[in-house]
This record gives sequence, structure tokens and C-alpha cells, in this order.
Amino acid sequence: MQIFPKSVSEADKKVFDDISRLVEVLREKSKDDPENVADGISLLKALRKDIYEELNQIQHEGLAVRAVEWLRENGYGDQKLEWFWNPRQTGDDKEPDVRAVRGGVIMASAEASASESPKGSIDTHMASTLNKLSKMDGEKFYFVRTGEMEKRAETKIEKSSWNIRVVKL
Repeated sequence: MQIFPKSVSEADKKVFDDISRLVEVLREKSKDDPENVADGISLLKALRKDIYEELNQIQHEGLAVRAVEWLRENGYGDQKLEWFWNPRQTGDDKEPDVRAVRGGVIMASAEASASESPKGSIDTHMASTLNKLSKMDGEKFYFVRTGEMEKRAETKIEKSSWNIRVVKL
């Protein structure tokens, strides 16, 4: 896990820098209009190859920043808390996306999903993530962006009797 930046605005700057770099790649790759279907398909393949993962990771990173901001505003504003995060979904099964620690004791663990809809593999991944989160220390939070994701997560949590709070941002 990485230490969370000193402030939310500093974390937002990192996210914005990532967005700016991605937009620049997009502009560079799409500066020439395709002249036919084959060119268009080639362009789309190149775009998907070069930006797909970044699109997902940056949205996740941005939601993790909003999660820290929300936690700080909702009971975790203590100056003695140390904040850690995995902005790029790189944590192992023992590391959440966001963690708050005081004096070596984990106070909160949070996962974030920037997905829009819990369909297909997203639904399966949600179940796995919630199961992983349920085994972590501290108060547990699952941050989502949509009502559809919120409802599905709450259903999974209730069915499994996990003590996880879902927060839609």
C-alpha cells in the first residue's frame, strides 16, 4: 500500500495529471480521421489497447480519493489517522483500496468500484471483493458510483450477513 497524499487536493492533482496524460494519448492516437472501415477498426483497436486500462484505473483512483474525502467528513477526520491506498487496484487480498490506521490499529478498510452496472464479470468481481473486505480489520466500507451497484452490493452483503456499509458517491 502507498501512503495517501497529505491532502485530498494533492491526490486530486495526481488524478488530474493522469487524466491529462490519457487525454493527450487519445488526441495523439486519433488526430487523423479514419478513411474507411478498416482504418476505423484499426484506430479503435489501438485506442482500446492504449487507453482501456487507464480509463478503468483513473476512475478507480478518483473514487478512492472521494472515499477518503467522505471518510474524513464522516467520522474519520482525526488528525492522528494515517491514510494508505492502492489507487491502481494493485492491492493483494489483505490490502484494501483505502485504509485508515491510528497507532498501528486499523480503524477503517474500504474498497471502491467505479463500475456502472453489476453485470457479468463485474457482479462476480463484486462478490469476491466484498468477501475479501469482510475479512479485513476495522470498520468496512464499499464505495460505489451508481444506485444499481449500491443495491446489488447491499443484497450481497445482507445475504452473507457481512458488516459492510455501502456508500454511493
